[in-house]
Amino acid sequence: MLSNNLLMQKISDKLLINLLLPIVLLTMVFYGFNSAYFPYSTLEKLPDYYYSNVYNFRFISRDALVWFFEQFNAVFTNLNPPIKEYALQYGTLFYHSFFLFNAFFLVLTSWCLSKIFALKTFANTSEVVKIIIHTFILLLISVTSYVLTPYDSPALFLFAITVFFTLKYFEERKPQQLIIISALIFISTLNRETSSLNIAFLGALFLNKEILKKEKLQKFTRIIALPVFAFLLAYISVRIFMKTDEATVSEGIYLVQNLTKPNNILGILFFIIFIRWTQKISSSQQNISKISAFLLLCSPYLLMILMVGILWEIRLFIPIIIGIILLSQMNFEEETKMD
Repeated sequence: MLSNNLLMQKISDKLLINLLLPIVLLTMVFYGFNSAYFPYSTLEKLPDYYYSNVYNFRFISRDALVWFFEQFNAVFTNLNPPIKEYALQYGTLFYHSFFLFNAFFLVLTSWCLSKIFALKTFANTSEVVKIIIHTFILLLISVTSYVLTPYDSPALFLFAITVFFTLKYFEERKPQQLIIISALIFISTLNRETSSLNIAFLGALFLNKEILKKEKLQKFTRIIALPVFAFLLAYISVRIFMKTDEATVSEGIYLVQNLTKPNNILGILFFIIFIRWTQKISSSQQNISKISAFLLLCSPYLLMILMVGILWEIRLFIPIIIGIILLSQMNFEEETKMD
């Protein structure tokens, strides 16, 4: 009887943190305050600019959202009039579709985090700390969703599930896991270029002070070669084969604005604060070294968003922040034994 009660409590706890919490947090963001960019809640369809410029290369989640909206529209038509009237008070059908689409992927991301924290590499981390970090990451993702895009939530899910298989490979060193990682990176790249951060995370796990030794460098190269190839294949192919005259590498250059405008400087401070915070909560000096290695390998991405991103949109930092939080709590003793 006691074991049944414990099982039911465990199931209810998982439902609370993996299903209800993401939906509640995202509901607060979507329906609790309006974005300063423009009134998303009045959108009737996806803005046209998602079909031009650099966005045209990020077609997977864009087209998935449009399909999702079409299905939701068909279901909504058959709802009771009072329910339809109530829903339309808080936004258009497209806006509600956007919410459900993002909520779906946030739930999947939460599920991935649970699977990540169940791995052996987090065995030394207490359950309380895991719950706090898990909740904090969900809150951070939700709060930074004030810029609605069709690819942020899917990108975070793809980042999280790729991290899961990366950590499985880190523990077990099975070649088929590296193939799965590469396949996920290929798919992720068709959604958004943040897939490169998964390569950085993988590289950080195996990067150490002995990397300049020939055998260590060869091993490191063998590990990251296939994921790098998968990224480049997807990135280059879509730009060669997509028939468009408008798509470019970026919308524009924002370097000066990022270094001079107060709101963008706040974005930089936000990132710096979180780097320092993860260093403070790190389990050991080795964890801090891995965070440094990850940030070093993320430098091309950071340089790119400094040049062509808008740093006030702190959602751009979220995959890196998730990565350094996970690295702060990992147990790297087994890696030393395996090496």
